[in-house]
Amino acid sequence: MPERKTPTGRPRDHDIDQRIHTATCDLLTEQSYGALSFEAVARRAGTSKPSLYRRWPNKADLVIDVLAGAAPRLLEIPGTDPLDTLARTAAGFVSALAASTFGPTILALHAEARRDPQLAEHLQTHYLMPRADTVNGLIERAADAGMIADGLDTNTVRDLVFGPLVYRLLVVGVPMTKEESLRLAAAAIRGIAR
Repeated sequence: MPERKTPTGRPRDHDIDQRIHTATCDLLTEQSYGALSFEAVARRAGTSKPSLYRRWPNKADLVIDVLAGAAPRLLEIPGTDPLDTLARTAAGFVSALAASTFGPTILALHAEARRDPQLAEHLQTHYLMPRADTVNGLIERAADAGMIADGLDTNTVRDLVFGPLVYRLLVVGVPMTKEESLRLAAAAIRGIAR
């Protein structure tokens, strides 16, 4: 029987991990992603830069790891049919994002990703795609049921449903109740329904 390998080095200190996550969240709410540095995170977390580099090879990896833990989850909220479920899911997610203390930072990171290809790739792979799988599944169920107007692909439907909600939150900056979010999502659904 082959011998099991034992891990080498010291075990990872989860207290340091938590302090680094908290420091990164705090710094991202105080300044831009571009201004964030490993040195500032290490200083705020009470640790060293090598501790950060042992865990994350670069700033984008650190921030996306923190984002994955701090961002609201996109949960499917059952409705009366696939399109109603899509509206409820979109409204629920954006309402949770608006209520999150990290919500504005998440939206700022999306804007920053337009100027930073490494951040954009990490956001796409580790943040957006897992959430898109849920949304795309709902859209495909609605399409299979013949509920979506002809000529609309999955990406267009997603953008038409989530776009107005994110626009209201990010650009207009008007806080919305869950009921208002659902009304706006339902109006978008009416525009794509067959």
